[in-house]
Amino acid sequence: MVSVKREALILITVLLTSNLSLTTVHQHFWVKASTENCFSYVSKMVFTNRGNSSWAPSEYERTYSIFVNNSWQSVYLMSCNWPYNRTYDLEGNQVIVLDTPMIPPNGSLTMAINLRIIERERKAPVIGFNVSGTLDDIPSTLKEEYCRPQGTWLFDEALRNLSYRIWSSENFTVNVLRIVRGLADWIGENTEYASFETPLYPNETYSLRKGDCDDQSNLLITLCRILGIPAFLQMGFLQNPELPENETYWGGHLVTRLRLIGFHAWAMIFIPPWGWLPFDMTWGWSRSDAFRGIRSAAIYSKFTALMMNVTESDWAGDARIMKERIVANQIYIFDDEELVLQSPWASEERFWQELAFWLITGVSASGLVFLIVKRLFRRKREVFNEARGSPFPR
Repeated sequence: MVSVKREALILITVLLTSNLSLTTVHQHFWVKASTENCFSYVSKMVFTNRGNSSWAPSEYERTYSIFVNNSWQSVYLMSCNWPYNRTYDLEGNQVIVLDTPMIPPNGSLTMAINLRIIERERKAPVIGFNVSGTLDDIPSTLKEEYCRPQGTWLFDEALRNLSYRIWSSENFTVNVLRIVRGLADWIGENTEYASFETPLYPNETYSLRKGDCDDQSNLLITLCRILGIPAFLQMGFLQNPELPENETYWGGHLVTRLRLIGFHAWAMIFIPPWGWLPFDMTWGWSRSDAFRGIRSAAIYSKFTALMMNVTESDWAGDARIMKERIVANQIYIFDDEELVLQSPWASEERFWQELAFWLITGVSASGLVFLIVKRLFRRKREVFNEARGSPFPR
């Protein structure tokens, strides 16, 4: 009887320990869910051919970014309606290239993908002029890679003169943060926010004194590169229910419906000792706060998803080539984008995919199986001993 009681106590202890462990894991993932956002991103593009001959989408038009996986963002491709090849683009971004057929006259083609995006909390670093490194603290390898006049960021005499004039107003300081703040302040004070049907080149933004998020960011990137400060462009989405849903561009050849989603862009600038920092001209820059362009950058919000890095390709030129091609071939595009914030439980569903859960479950199950087998073996031995009339105690 003592043995039976002891085994019962062990069994109860295992069950309680298992329950407590699973409860702990459950609470752990509830905390994770409260510090995460889980989004469902759906993109559907319908190409309609109103021309007189069949038309094939180019590789550029068949390529989808599947976003960036890093320490604070995890992205899963849930579905795609065409066979695809997973690869990397010029900047090293993960992309898929869809294998689609030609579109006959009066025909249409739909490309659709669905991504699941887990966004975790991230915080802007504490920054200050007195801590910032100098131009000499920037690694030469980064200058060679991210300070070249290439892609969208071409240097001309007007932009060179502008960058040195702004630097001169900062007394040619070598403090990188001060230089970047001076460049951003000039852009913020002299550039009006305005959107165009295709991205502008930096010299156009400077000439017009107008531009949206990527236009102003590209101007800042160019001025930084001229002065030897590494910089590139980042693109992303942010959930914003206040943005207009339906817009028409390219003389009716492009119609967009953006539901709870907005496109956004910002500059990434190498500022020692912090490394790569975002500078958000249209979301964060403020005349009254020198560091707001960094501290309040949209990328630090859990409601912003990082889509891609643009480090050397011709962002502005590629968009213009696509527009000319679409219009000339009588192609019409309906672009439907949606970014839905799911409940915290959507993140917690991953509880079943976590190693900790299966380790605890495995140990608990093994303990239960061991006790059951041990009990059955003992019972079998008791029956055998009784049959033989064994004098040994049970």
